Formats: sequence, C-alpha cells, structure tokens
Amino acid sequence: MWRMVCFLFTLVLFSSLPLTQGDVASPYRLPTRCEVCKIFVQELTDRLAALDRNKEVLRLGQGLDDSQKKVVSYQKSELKLIEAIHEPHICDEVKKYNVHAERAGSLRYAKGMSETMSTLHGLKNKGVKVDLGIPEELWDAPNAEVGQMTRECYTMVELHEEDIEDWYWSDQSAPLLDSLCRISVLKGKDLECLDEKWTGVERLDNSPPDDTDEKGDTSKIGQSTRAKGEL
Repeated sequence: MWRMVCFLFTLVLFSSLPLTQGDVASPYRLPTRCEVCKIFVQELTDRLAALDRNKEVLRLGQGLDDSQKKVVSYQKSELKLIEAIHEPHICDEVKKYNVHAERAGSLRYAKGMSETMSTLHGLKNKGVKVDLGIPEELWDAPNAEVGQMTRECYTMVELHEEDIEDWYWSDQSAPLLDSLCRISVLKGKDLECLDEKWTGVERLDNSPPDDTDEKGDTSKIGQSTRAKGEL
C-alpha cells in the first residue's frame, strides 16, 4: 500500500519540475509534434463522424421553393468541414485531456481523470492525509503540458489547413493519420508515437496495476475507445 502511495507522490512531485523537451520517457515533459498530430487526428475524425450522423443533405439557393434549390450531400460539403474544425474550434477539445504519467509514450495523454489522481482522491476520501503542496482545488487544474499541446494544435491547424482540406476533398482512401501526420506534418521526423496502441500494459516501470476503466484513449484513431486507468 505505502509503496504505491510513494510511487504516486513521486509522479506528482515531477509535476512541479520544469518542462523538458525531447525525452519521451520523462515523467514531466513537453508533448512531441507526433503526439499533437495524433490527438488532433483523433478529435477531428471523431467530430466528422459525429456530424455525419446529424445531417443528410443541404439545399442551396435563394427563395422559399426548395424544389428549385441545389441538393448537396452534407457528408461531403464545405459546411461540414468548417463546422468540424471551427464550431467550436477542434483544438479546444485538447483542453479536455489530462496527463497520465504512469503510462508510456503518447498514451500518457487521454481524457478523464488519471489513475494517479483518482487514487490520490480515493486516499483522501478514506481519511489519508494527502499533501501535494498545492490547494486541493488546484489538484485537477489544467496541466502545463496540455496547455502547450493546445497551443501547438492551433498552430498546426493554421500551418496545415490546405493539407487538411486536400485530404477532405479527396476520396479519403488514405487515413487522415497517414495523409496529414506521416506525409505532411511529420515528414522526415519521428513517427513512432503514431503506432502506439493501448492494450492495458503500456506502463512505466514500477507503476501500480491498472484496475479501472475510463474513456479517452487515443490509440485507435477514428474510433470511439475505452482505456483503462488514466492519470
């Protein structure tokens, strides 16, 4: 029990250290470009799929007579792309992610409360004194890593808007993860994070066992997923 508590406090302690760049094994670091692109693709793919379920056709033209208007499929319309990216901005979804420091690689970023923080909250609710050095109301405040990822997401969308549009107006036979991340954003750079998938065992050494289910895994691009025990 106390071994697990000590491990959890170690993870939280790292959150007070300066952000590092490049070392993906660090418990507290800046997100990589690969991770930003991967999460962006997850969110955009999910939103496009959700919009497909909401509307079927658009009738374009002036006047009240629908029979004189041009019928356009919403699923392949410019309006759908605009709504998917900007209403609200897709990068705002990144703010809902948390750092799951007990996980390895890009799997450290997922929605929902992390396993570490969930355990610490549970200990406090059981009467265990938990002192993280910050007020309790700030325990679940947005993380600096997530803030950085959000800003980089906005920049990526601005710089690669044409690449996103090219994929959208194509036959979409190539997944967005390949078309945008592998071929454009990360061309000539490290692509390893794109192939990382969550199976429940991708954890840092000596971390406590995984025993809870939470939503928000980013390992299966374009699908609704369930992941276990998130920080």
